[in-house]
Parts: sequence; C-alpha cells; structure tokens
Amino acid sequence: MSVTIDIKGLKNGLAKIDALVVGTPKTTAKAINKALPKIKKATVDRVNEDYLITKANINKTIKVDKAGMTLSAFIRSKGRPIALTKFRVTPKSPPKRRGRIVKAQVMRNGGGGPIPNAFIARMRSGHIGAMYRKGADRYPIGQFHGPSVPSILGDAKISAFVGNKAEQELQKQMELALDALIGGESMTPTQLATDLGAFLKQVHANYFSDDAQVKGNPLLVVPGFLKMKESSKEDQYPHLVIRINKIEDTLQGSTVQLFLIHGVYSEDVEKGWMEITNFLETTRQALLAHPVIAKRYRLVLDDKHGIDTDIPPDQAYPYWEGFMTVKYDIEQIREEMII
Repeated sequence: MSVTIDIKGLKNGLAKIDALVVGTPKTTAKAINKALPKIKKATVDRVNEDYLITKANINKTIKVDKAGMTLSAFIRSKGRPIALTKFRVTPKSPPKRRGRIVKAQVMRNGGGGPIPNAFIARMRSGHIGAMYRKGADRYPIGQFHGPSVPSILGDAKISAFVGNKAEQELQKQMELALDALIGGESMTPTQLATDLGAFLKQVHANYFSDDAQVKGNPLLVVPGFLKMKESSKEDQYPHLVIRINKIEDTLQGSTVQLFLIHGVYSEDVEKGWMEITNFLETTRQALLAHPVIAKRYRLVLDDKHGIDTDIPPDQAYPYWEGFMTVKYDIEQIREEMII
C-alpha cells in the first residue's frame, strides 16, 4: 500500500509524493497530516520570497484536505489573477493631483516600471485598484492584475521546490512515526527531557573543570531539578538541568519548550566566563548537528523558533550560569469520542 499527497497547481497540474505505510493506516494518516501544515507554510514562504505579495494573500488561496483512512491528502491553490495593487504599486492611494505616473513591480528581483495610461482609483467597496479606461470615454474602466497564485505555483523553480519540500517533510514525519513505533514508549514531555538528558550526557562525557573547589566532580545532567543538598559543603557544580517550561497543542501538532540550565564554578573570572560560554556552545552545536533526539523528537527550527542562548551579564561569582531555550515536536494526543 502507498500514501499519496497530491499538490495541485504545480507544473503539469499535479505532483504526487508516495511513501510506504508506517504501522496502521491511522498512524500513517497522522504522519501525513503533521506534514501538511509545514508543506503549506514552505509553499507560502517560497512564493513570498520571489513575489511582492503578502503571505496572507497567498495563504488564503491555498486549501489543505487532510488524510483519512484512504491515506490521500491534498494541497490545492485556487484563485483568480490578483489585483495589481496587492503587489508593489505607487502611488498606493488615489493622488491629489492628476497625471501622476503609476509604477508597479510584481517580482522582487526587478522587472517593475511605469504602466502607460494607468491611474489609481478607489471603488465604492473601498478597494483601491490600478485602473485603465477601456475606450476614449470616461467609462467603462478595467483593472490591471498580476498573476494568480496557482499560476505562480506553476513556475518550474517553485514547483520543483514545493515538490521536494513535500517529499522531505513527508519522509521526516514517516521516520518519526516509525521510530515511535519501534521505540515502544510514548512521546511525552518527561520522556523527552529524559532522552535529551541521556544525549547531552554523552555529548559532555569528557567535560571537566580544573577549578580546585570542584575538580573531580562529575557533570550532573539532570532532567527536572537538582536534588536538595545534604550539606552546605556539597557542590552541585558543574551541572546541566533539563527543565520543561511550556507545552503547546495546536492544530499543527504538539510541542514542548525546555530550559537547559548550564552551571559551572570558577574562582578565576577569565576562565569562568569562557567556561560557561564553551559549555553552552558545545550543547548548541550538538543539538544543531543532531536535530532528532532518540529517533523520535525533532528540534523545531523555523522563522519563529530556534535555539535561544542567554548568558546573563550579572553572575553570582564564583558561580556562572547560562541558559538555553529549545523546542521539540512530540506526539499529539489522539482525539477520542465519548459515546
């Protein structure tokens, strides 16, 4: 059996991406549906990258039909040629003086210029358009348009990009679904914190501090919180604490935000700030090099989310702290019906 995502509006009108079914059809459908919003967003971003049109105007032409038991999903773009004023047009509103030349640009890489006999007018509906007269008389008038979103998606470069992105995203979600089945454990926030801790413990296996106060202390990698001190002389440095900060559930899926609290001890000011910086940098590079933890949890990296590293300017000498905020995808709870 195979899975198909049909993307309408691309070159030749249709692109199909096939993948093997993972586990049950329900599991596979879930993987497809997690991929769809990301494919749609990538499509909108790619069009906006080349064309001077807002993402909102692109987005409203694209419809997503989720996969069900048939394992077929659709991303369709439907729309008419877009009013030229939705792109870059000057003047943006009807000018006070007549005779001002109307200029327009559709693509970001140039190609704009003056439009002969065009003028800017406001319709009774409030819409502002780049207009022209259809004859020698004042009326009737027509409106200049740019390309439609479906025709833009038909561009060979954009079509190839969207097709490749769809294939990559579907493959990624299928792999995550397969790994979750093989792993056997549920994808919960606490399990994520535990698995991330195990990974970071391996990353920092050779970490050591040469400060006499803590020399020989093992690095404490702890999900949650450090344990209570048994004595005032006990030092819990160096440490790396993985703390769950925020869990978000949306139509696009579920994510967990975590704080990675790094702590070191150094009575040498010069060594102290360098040690905490290098400690954080080792973690950052490892997370970027290995964005999937335990073959199940994927690091969220997009226009709005990434790895946020913070070293406060005020430190509690001789203790040095640094913080990192990361976000991971986790399995979303299945919807159930109570009868």
